[in-house]
Amino acid sequence: MTEAAARPRTIVHVVEATLAGVGRHVIDLSAGQAALGHDVHVVCNVLREDERFARGRLEHAHVTFHPMRIERNPSWADLTARRAIGRVLAAVMPDVVHAHSSKAGLLVR
Repeated sequence: MTEAAARPRTIVHVVEATLAGVGRHVIDLSAGQAALGHDVHVVCNVLREDERFARGRLEHAHVTFHPMRIERNPSWADLTARRAIGRVLAAVMPDVVHAHSSKAGLLVR
């Protein structure tokens, strides 16, 4: 592995629905990346969050969570969510942004 590949990265995951498998995937992935020394942030939707994901947010202090409201269906509220996500990205200046749904992808583009 080259020195550049080994350096810690700042990674942001954006996820609209944190229910069931998606939530588990994001928690496991972000926790694993943080354990490797990366600075990991997760922008997540408090409107579609199951108990397991909420518990995971509390258990993984080494991952920074940015909970916000992201409507499931397209609406004018997307403009507010887009601005909020943009503020997180501007503050964090990530090396990698990973959107975990079509809605999240639309909002981070």
